[in-house]
This record gives sequence, structure tokens and C-alpha cells, in this order.
Amino acid sequence: HGHDMAIVNGIGRIGFMKGGGKALWQDENIADSITVRATDFMKNSTEQPFFLYFATNDIHVPRFPHSRFRGQSSMGLRGDAILQFDWCVGEIVRVLKEMGVYENTIIILSSDNGGVLDDGDDDQAETLAKDHRPAGPHRGMKYSGFDGGTAVPFIVSWPNHTPKKMKSEALVSQIDFVASFASLLNIRLPKGSAPDSQNHISTWIGENQESRPWIVQQG
Repeated sequence: HGHDMAIVNGIGRIGFMKGGGKALWQDENIADSITVRATDFMKNSTEQPFFLYFATNDIHVPRFPHSRFRGQSSMGLRGDAILQFDWCVGEIVRVLKEMGVYENTIIILSSDNGGVLDDGDDDQAETLAKDHRPAGPHRGMKYSGFDGGTAVPFIVSWPNHTPKKMKSEALVSQIDFVASFASLLNIRLPKGSAPDSQNHISTWIGENQESRPWIVQQG
């Protein structure tokens, strides 16, 4: 499916790679590497509040989890990669608790697009998923103009503020990160910046069920 322009770590890739031997990597080590760097950063940020953007590639193709997660799920490499992602999130939460700041730390788990099973790699994801629907009740998946292409997970955890196990039907958008966090932190945004961003922090933390009046999505 077009993943045939370069080979790194024995895996066909999208696009051509540059940089020679020093630019090569091993996919199975990425999760451990970024998790260690993330937790080290947090441990070194005890004197002041911190912001961490943890951009895992676990669920994205090529799904190539570490050997300790291989065969641990019933859904092949995709399922094993999800277990690896769960471990990464668990490590971040564990360190936050050790630091004593977990109860007052906002954790938001989300994604960049709707789900997809066959995204170019022959990892049997579609076959092993059987009746599982990554997009839930929505039509379409990644690449689609339907809701299944752009509806993403949006899980907010802030133990001192968010209700436990609450599910909201409110329509929200990642574009509101800027205005919402600015409001929460009492920061005045520069004039004219983030004009489409709206403050919906109260919806995120469960104080109300107010939806965004509109969103723009791109298939």
C-alpha cells in the first residue's frame, strides 16, 4: 500500500529516509525511550508546574511493539501495541503519584484522527478485530469525511476536580485547548491570536454539559 520507499529496521516505510546510519532507529525501543525521557522530565520539574506533550506512535503503523508485549493480546500487533501504550500511560501516572502531584495534575488523552485498522501494513488488524468497531457508532474511519474519520477519544482526568467515570455527550474540539488552558491559568492571549479557540474548560472537567456550537472537520 505504498509503504515501499525505504526500509528501516526491516520495515517498509512511507517516504525516503535521509541521514545515513546515525538516523536509523529500532521501532521496538521507541516507547521505552520516550517514556523514560517523559518521566525524567517530570522528576526534574518538582519546583514548578510543568507541561508535558507525550506523542506516542504506538497505535500508528508500523505497529512494532517491544518483545515483552508481543503475543500478549488476541488482536495481533495492533492489540499488542495498545497494551504497550497502556503501559506508557501507566508509567506516567505512577511517577505522578510518586511525586505527590497526581491529584492536582490534568491528564488529557486524545488522538489526531479517527480510528483505522488497515493503514497500509499487513498486520492482520482487520481480520483479528472481527466485530470490533474502532469508530464506535459513527460512520466511516480515518480518511473519511464522516464522523468516524474525525471523532477521537477525549479523556480528561483531574482527580481533584473531575467526577469519576463521568461520560459527557457534549461536542468539544481540540482547537479549544488554547483558550481553555489560557482561562484556567489566567493568561491573557495576545490580541488576534487563536481566533477560533473557545473556552470550554468547564465542560472538560464536568461542571456542565455545554457543547461547542459548531466544529469544522476535514476528511
